[in-house]
Amino acid sequence: MYILAIETTGKHASVACIDSQGTVYEETSEESLSHLQKLIPMTDKLLAKIGISAKELTCVAASAGPGSFTGIRIGVSTARALAQALEIPVISVPTLKAFAYNAPDSGHLICPIFDARRNQIYGGGFRWSGDGKIMETVTSGAYKLDEFLDLLKQEIDHNDKKTILFFGDGVESYRRQIEQWQRSSLNDDIRVDFAQSDINLQKASSVARLARKLYEKGAARDFEHLKPVYMRKAEAERKLLRIRSAELADVKEITALDQICFAKPWSEQSFFEEVTKNPIAVYLVAVIDDQIVGYAGLWKIVCEGHITNVAVKPEFRRKGIASALIKALLDHTTEEGIVSYTLEVRVSNLSAISLYKKFAFQECGVRKAYYEDNNEDALIMWKNNKQ
Repeated sequence: MYILAIETTGKHASVACIDSQGTVYEETSEESLSHLQKLIPMTDKLLAKIGISAKELTCVAASAGPGSFTGIRIGVSTARALAQALEIPVISVPTLKAFAYNAPDSGHLICPIFDARRNQIYGGGFRWSGDGKIMETVTSGAYKLDEFLDLLKQEIDHNDKKTILFFGDGVESYRRQIEQWQRSSLNDDIRVDFAQSDINLQKASSVARLARKLYEKGAARDFEHLKPVYMRKAEAERKLLRIRSAELADVKEITALDQICFAKPWSEQSFFEEVTKNPIAVYLVAVIDDQIVGYAGLWKIVCEGHITNVAVKPEFRRKGIASALIKALLDHTTEEGIVSYTLEVRVSNLSAISLYKKFAFQECGVRKAYYEDNNEDALIMWKNNKQ
């Protein structure tokens, strides 16, 4: 068995080949962003070094993303073309997960981060289990850095292993912020470290090792199944998030969203009354591609604002939409004279609590058995603009 692995999601293209015994051979381009020119010559050189022809390959694996949009397309297209020409299957390898093989059998929380521009990163969190399996403990995705770090803290707080090891080109961009986060947010027994330069970036050898595991699990597919994994649209394809006031025409979509997000959703009639008739209510919606992906509501009571609900569709979470809604809600109502805010949140909803704290909400009490569906307590939070 020989699996050819292609890695083009970062600055330096590389190819590797792994055999049935797990021996890995690798070629890496020293030139930056030369994928199109170097990939096929490197592959020919690699196969010649091993002493096999392309016809002896069992399958082709490609690092499918996230990463450079252009690089992903080059790697995926090349893998598909080779697989089609050689009539062999392909394996799609998650780029972030492959970093676990940069530090094999590590006891650390492995956290690759890529600079995704627009104040975002691509990131994920992985651990090696005792039986040699890779566990994804922080879901791979596009995040604001502070959102991602909050998820890492939640993960590390619930685990005995206390070292977070960062990889990827995002380290160069965000190292200072990560170090500051360590000093201000983590316990003294939690260590943050950064991978050495020889293992910090994407490696075709790691892609090959993960591809071999996936092959053994039956993950090989026809070439048409290999698709790029961008995690967000390219800049030219992306329509920006818009926050606007809710309208009568939005009521059905808001109601459907509420039913997805909450155990005790409000009725369509309730939202109709809130949006069209309640003089103290303010409701905003978040819109992407003409689709409502989130909403937030608030009641104005004299000079105080009570946030009723904040909801985002599950597939659009961790993209800064809830933060954008809350900021817009606060900005809008502060201009109208609101000087303090209050809300209730489930005590178990740690991500929401962390989000509200970013907007200077403070914990000030508990309402016992507030939620009827499971008698869970509600944490009362306040924000005072005068402070």
